[in-house]
Amino acid sequence: MQKTVAFLDYKPSINSSNDAFECQFKFSVIDSALIGTPRQNESIHTIKVQMSDFLMSSWGLPGFKGFSVTEAMIKIAFQSVEEHITEQLKKGSLQEGELAPLIMTTANSPKSCPYNLSNIPYPKKLLLRLTLPKWMLC
Repeated sequence: MQKTVAFLDYKPSINSSNDAFECQFKFSVIDSALIGTPRQNESIHTIKVQMSDFLMSSWGLPGFKGFSVTEAMIKIAFQSVEEHITEQLKKGSLQEGELAPLIMTTANSPKSCPYNLSNIPYPKKLLLRLTLPKWMLC
């Protein structure tokens, strides 16, 4: 069964107590085959992504030292949470509600940023639909 994930909202901020970047995401998951039918039933989820200030420094993210949220931070958060959600859906369905936070630090992340930021379309598209094929969800 294919699933469609739609990002509904996001709220980026800098945590003043530890200078980490945080982004709260709200998204829905729908069985793709049921979209537009009376059986369409979406589940709503939230998840927080947190990137430590040391990780942002290590990755050379522009603007983090000014304690302001930058587009680069948001792009990395979107890409990271998209990959995390995909992995969770491969393992099985997600429970509705708040998911455990995705915490990114220098200890659990690559030494350099694994993304080409110019190839990430977020946050220009607030509503993103990600359809996962059946074979990915086995």
